[in-house]
Amino acid sequence: MRNLLFAGVTALALFTYVPVRADDANQPDDHAPIGVMGDHLHKKGQWMAGYRYKHVRTSGYREGTDSVSLASVQKAYGEAAAEMDMGMHMLEVMYGVTDDLTLMLMPQYMRMEMTHQSSHGGGHSHKHIDKEFGDTEVTALYSILRRESGGANHRAHLNIGVSLPTGSIDETFVDHHNKVYHLPYNMQFGSGTFDPILGATYTGEAPQWSWGAQTLNTIRLGKNDNGYRQGNRYTATAWAARNLAGAFSLSFRIEGEAWRNVEGRDRSLPINIIAGADPDQQSGERVLAHVGLNLLADDRQGIFSGHRLAAEFGIPLHERFSGPQPDTSYRLSLAYQFAF
Repeated sequence: MRNLLFAGVTALALFTYVPVRADDANQPDDHAPIGVMGDHLHKKGQWMAGYRYKHVRTSGYREGTDSVSLASVQKAYGEAAAEMDMGMHMLEVMYGVTDDLTLMLMPQYMRMEMTHQSSHGGGHSHKHIDKEFGDTEVTALYSILRRESGGANHRAHLNIGVSLPTGSIDETFVDHHNKVYHLPYNMQFGSGTFDPILGATYTGEAPQWSWGAQTLNTIRLGKNDNGYRQGNRYTATAWAARNLAGAFSLSFRIEGEAWRNVEGRDRSLPINIIAGADPDQQSGERVLAHVGLNLLADDRQGIFSGHRLAAEFGIPLHERFSGPQPDTSYRLSLAYQFAF
């Protein structure tokens, strides 16, 4: 079902009876897998600072559920990005206003490296590198549930925020005639609009296991200075993690995402110049599987106690697009976090 709304939050069925994890226990899986944003709250007056890096690799194209050749995409558009590597550097700052309310700020800096191939001018190819700040997210996490049941701690909170338009929407490329055009919508660094972020998160914890689920949805409002707005984006994910040796945990996560077409049109981007330029062929859906690792230094590590390292690697299980869009190869997330 196209543009499927993955909005239902369902916990994994792992509620076997075990002793309850103490609220003040520090374990590697106290945080969700690192690919999940806004998964936990902090106590009143507590800060957390962190750095996240996310790398996304795309190669080739897909239309509907089928892979399509680069040559066929070039016949329709003339130019296409055969490969793209996108890296996002994110600063994460969290502060516990009260035990029930945590604020989170996340600015980001992005780098995109694309290999463009053209069917014109002898079929030349060239690399294109862009580096810019992306949009900045400000989010409030508000607790709505803390309960012990079934031998486990259960928690839930709301995620309510806004994405601020600090990212560029004017990135350009040069075609084989040396004409300058805006890059397609999915290759810009920002949305150009103030976008509400609405969602909810559930987590469960026991001494050796933890699990959770989350939905986060970005709603686009208005139009940006280039005359369009990105399509709404919906995500949902569920995970389970197992503590191993007390210092690290291993996680498995399923993630679904769906996004809609662009509303309006960037007049500086002719529809038939480059793949991804048609605003009516931007929607799609994707399901990914991730494996992750969280490492938490304990009191035995001295000055490193409380420092957390995390990694997660994901590949797509299913993709369906309304028009030719880049095919995801993998996603990699790395992070460092410290609470004080």
